[in-house]
Amino acid sequence: MIILSAGLPKSGSAWYFHMTNDMVRAAGFHDANEVKEQFNLHTILKFDTCNIQEPTPEKLQLLIAPPLNEYTFTVKTHFPPDSTLLDYMARGRIKATFIYRDPRDIAVSGYEAGEKLRQRGIKNRFAKLTSMKNAIYWAEEWLKRSWEKWKPVEGVLFVRYEDLIEHSTKELKRLCEFMDFHVETETLERIFDRWSASKMKSEPQQMLHFNKGSAGRYRTVMSPEELELCSERLGSYIEEMGYTV
Repeated sequence: MIILSAGLPKSGSAWYFHMTNDMVRAAGFHDANEVKEQFNLHTILKFDTCNIQEPTPEKLQLLIAPPLNEYTFTVKTHFPPDSTLLDYMARGRIKATFIYRDPRDIAVSGYEAGEKLRQRGIKNRFAKLTSMKNAIYWAEEWLKRSWEKWKPVEGVLFVRYEDLIEHSTKELKRLCEFMDFHVETETLERIFDRWSASKMKSEPQQMLHFNKGSAGRYRTVMSPEELELCSERLGSYIEEMGYTV
């Protein structure tokens, strides 16, 4: 079975992938990167997060091919589901989780990531976020592109970034129950500790992209005008996700 660890950018998706992968291993199943190596899946699973990027029918067909039928492992994506993915989910071939975050903090984190990359002379999608205004529109694009498509899908485990920070063991137990795994509480606590923000900031080789690893920073980072733009552009998403505008 494939566990699709989906989520919005800058919402702890890489973080949650790694904890999910460790939990899968603790439950007696397979490490995603070892599966990638064994079956030479480098062309479709990128980075140490085994990011499938857009889960096209062709990629999904490779992941559920007969040689992989007996394997249970995790892959990551930010992209929305298509009809093929939804069909595999309905047939129990794939289970999906989706981590999200206050959209205002997504914008802050995206902008700050871009600042760091520009200072290092690196050009990528985040480096293009040259203002907080740009980052707010970028966050809105991803909400339309991914959140709106995942939100109505049945059988998905939705996880709030803020809840994962505040109630880590409880959230990992929810993941265990969702997957029907048995993992001891002490093991879950060790998994969370291993991937804590404080430890990952000291290990830059890990692709977790932590900026601050905290919640609600938009309150002190954004100007009144930027907060007003968030209310205008992101307000409906903020409310339906359970945050206060």
